[in-house]
Amino acid sequence: IFVADMSKATPTMRKLTRPDEVTVSGGQTAWRGLTGDLLYRAEDHGRERIYMVENAASAPGASYAVTGGDVVVGAWAVSNSGRDLVVGVASPTSFGDVWIQPIEKDGVARKKLSNINPQVSDWKLPTLSVVKWTSRDGGPVEGILAVPYGKRPGAEKLPLVVYIHGGPT
Repeated sequence: IFVADMSKATPTMRKLTRPDEVTVSGGQTAWRGLTGDLLYRAEDHGRERIYMVENAASAPGASYAVTGGDVVVGAWAVSNSGRDLVVGVASPTSFGDVWIQPIEKDGVARKKLSNINPQVSDWKLPTLSVVKWTSRDGGPVEGILAVPYGKRPGAEKLPLVVYIHGGPT
């Protein structure tokens, strides 16, 4: 992410830093109210979180997650006051719903605003985990393993479905 300062006769541009192994995704960014803080969505090992760079407009600081936990954030928006974040959040143990939370580092104090699919509340969901291995060329690869509810990997033969996406090839 780059921020351009167009207020001077000669505009300046600077690149913002992000945590290691975090990939900016979704293309959406938003200023936090009238502050110089910039929020963006990024992927980190199978999780999608909202991150913030404090003072991105003038003296950028470190970038950190403001949606903590084992979550995938879809749609999101900053409140007009800049104090709260409205997020569509799913997790390995729940389907997506709309939540509101204060904007703070590793924030997990969310308040649920919706119950979009009440009919699935008693579904037995699979256990999800991130697995990593090394490709033939030595590069790191990772995927998400979904084991059916009540099953243990290695305890019995289970069907395998591979859904390949992303990557250079």
